Amino acid sequence: MAVSISSSLLQTSVKQLVTLCRRRLLERNLGQVAASVARCQKCSSTTFKERNRKKLYSISTAIAERADGIYDVPIIMRHVGDKIIQDENYDKLIPQLSEEEMIYMERLQDCESSSEVLHLLDIQPDILSSHAAALTLIKLKVLDRKRRDKQKTPGKSFVSKVIIQQLFGIAQRNIETLSDENLVELAKQFLEEKEPESEIKEFTLNLIQKKMEDGTLGKYAVFSLTEILQNTKHTDLLQDIWLHITSRYTELDLEDLLKYLDHVPANMDITDQLLKIIQSQLVKFGWQFGSRGIGKISANLSRLKCRNDTLAFSIAKWTLLHIHEIKTSDLLNVLTYFQERQQHNADLIHALEKYIFSKGPQVKNEILGQTLEYLCTIRYLSPVIMDAASDHFLKCGESYSATDLYLILKSFGFFGYEPRKQMAFFQAADHYIPKEFDKFQDADVYKLMCSFLWLGRSSSLLRGHARRKSWSMDRSDIKCLYWYRRAMVQPTPLTTDEISMFTFDIPMFNVRSGNQRNYTTLQVAKKALSSLLKLPVVDNIKVKSFLIDFMLVVDENKDEISRKVWSSHQDEVPKASKVILIKLHFPEHFCANTGELLGEYSMAKRYFAMSNIPYITLSPLKAGIEQASVEILQMHFHYKLHELVNLKFNPFKGVSNQRLLELWESSKNQGPPV
Repeated sequence: MAVSISSSLLQTSVKQLVTLCRRRLLERNLGQVAASVARCQKCSSTTFKERNRKKLYSISTAIAERADGIYDVPIIMRHVGDKIIQDENYDKLIPQLSEEEMIYMERLQDCESSSEVLHLLDIQPDILSSHAAALTLIKLKVLDRKRRDKQKTPGKSFVSKVIIQQLFGIAQRNIETLSDENLVELAKQFLEEKEPESEIKEFTLNLIQKKMEDGTLGKYAVFSLTEILQNTKHTDLLQDIWLHITSRYTELDLEDLLKYLDHVPANMDITDQLLKIIQSQLVKFGWQFGSRGIGKISANLSRLKCRNDTLAFSIAKWTLLHIHEIKTSDLLNVLTYFQERQQHNADLIHALEKYIFSKGPQVKNEILGQTLEYLCTIRYLSPVIMDAASDHFLKCGESYSATDLYLILKSFGFFGYEPRKQMAFFQAADHYIPKEFDKFQDADVYKLMCSFLWLGRSSSLLRGHARRKSWSMDRSDIKCLYWYRRAMVQPTPLTTDEISMFTFDIPMFNVRSGNQRNYTTLQVAKKALSSLLKLPVVDNIKVKSFLIDFMLVVDENKDEISRKVWSSHQDEVPKASKVILIKLHFPEHFCANTGELLGEYSMAKRYFAMSNIPYITLSPLKAGIEQASVEILQMHFHYKLHELVNLKFNPFKGVSNQRLLELWESSKNQGPPV
């Protein structure tokens, strides 16, 4: 692409460039700009085609290439990290310096000590510009740091605070002439110390605040100041900076938007205005994003813990429309973002089904594992993905790591989903898992074995490896020990006589103790059941590999004798007695889209039915109701147990029909909550 420039325009522009480059050279030597000669030479030799590609093609660069000896090409452009952005205010912020001020800057460059700078200030021009004052402050700080580096014992600077204060005052007086680069360099020099002097710190922060009020703080300064002011003490100022910059720009191009998100500190709340800008970009210019754009936005929203439903919907919609163009790393970022939100999204699930089904054996292990982990998190059963995962394991299991084996295989037991070609599937599991047994993290291998138990599968080969692995297990790791004990249980039918041998208290770390709502409901249920029996109940136990909330033992007269059996430590339940197991089901025990019980809980129903042991289930909570009252649970327990146990208390007695109707309306339709 050719550029035509008239000779008169070239001569005039070259003169201006020479003057600007002269100033630029002075500023660099004063410590303001750090640019290597190699970068300048590379920039000067870059072809027109490359400049156009990098969005650096402008009249200034064209003139600079025609001017011999000028290597400092970026005059209007600014380099920030590995990106290049244009500071639209730069040409407005460069003051017209007088000849005296240019001479002053040249002399300032030659000063080798603070005393020489102070002497220069004595003979300075009558009016020192904001630009020159800022450079003087930077020069003093650089010289002071060099002096302290050379001294064996660091000493205090002899530069008077009054002089420093006056220079900051001059810099603030004509704040519109203070460039972003000078402001950033001042902040870097005076704020990056471990404990900057309070007065100096206050002067610098006032300059930043004044520049925001003046409305001349540009993008370059925002990105750089964000990195400098990461300390939590400056959170309020950072918030002000981002409010300022997002109020100035209602629309951004993609590169600026991604850079904005990269620079927002993790300890700062993302502003509503910035969220609107992101949403606007996704809606208006989503076709321009590409895989990298959506991946970086998802990663940053995840880093900032942003839980905005509108943004999440737009990201999922974009992923669905471009699922076959997205790269592995970027799709992982999207999956991580939604998994941390723990929220179901139909568009994302549809996109994942299309992607995994079309890729088949070519889908990456980490994508398949993360997808199944996400489905487990939101409790969504997708037969398309599960069948694809089964085929993928049979064809590509040799390439699975311990993490892949855990994430992909455990989902079958979690949902209670029978894999395709079951015989080949479990034979492959027995073949591949032992190879990675020692690489499993903590209790993962035992959790995986439990998921096989929930499918009715117990492998003697894996049990043998588990026993050997347990020899090196830390016995103080209660969680690992808990899952080991569950994994080693044989899924053979259990008789009533044997139940005491397979029943014991479980540690309090289990999942339900971490859910305050469920824990509170369990306590209410315990109170309700105790009131019916007029005796304390046996609760929080494990029968084989299944967690049970309450256990009752009744004799031949249907009288409850649980505590008598428990306190006597009998090896078996007395003959002619009956054991009744009670399990409370909460929303997280059901599949979100089918309403069916998840693998662990559906297997428990099948197992105890096979063992001919009464297994009573109850759903005390339904969607939208946070608490279940004692009265409601008393009614449910009485209805479920009155034929099996002689209850000492009738919750219906003495209650008016109107009250019964109210309780019934409050507790009806307590089927599988979603």
